[in-house]
Amino acid sequence: MLDRLDREGALPHGETAEVHVLRLGRHWLVTTPGETLMGIGRSIARGLVELGLAEPAWGDVVLALGYTNGYAGYLCPASVSLEGGYEPEAWPDYQRPGPFALEIEPLLVDTAPDLALTLAPPAV
Repeated sequence: MLDRLDREGALPHGETAEVHVLRLGRHWLVTTPGETLMGIGRSIARGLVELGLAEPAWGDVVLALGYTNGYAGYLCPASVSLEGGYEPEAWPDYQRPGPFALEIEPLLVDTAPDLALTLAPPAV
């Protein structure tokens, strides 16, 4: 980070990351750019179910896959970030300028269903 500060004169205030959604028949893959903790993955899956895009009783599967589209570090639910501990405080180990804002959770949880809706209308 010191090299980057010397080279660029400042540290970044954020970074760009991508979330993708892929539909395979009745199944869904949601890709996130880092180690997405289980709470966020479950919330993403619940969002697709609540919209009627997936029905676990029919065998539909929603998989939230981390370590895709780059590696931004640990993507933690707000509750984990507030508790502290290794994951939310590991940002220096991954050469990031600071921890993620608490809004990372709703950003990921809301983005995935929005993208999924562009691929398939809710089941009626």
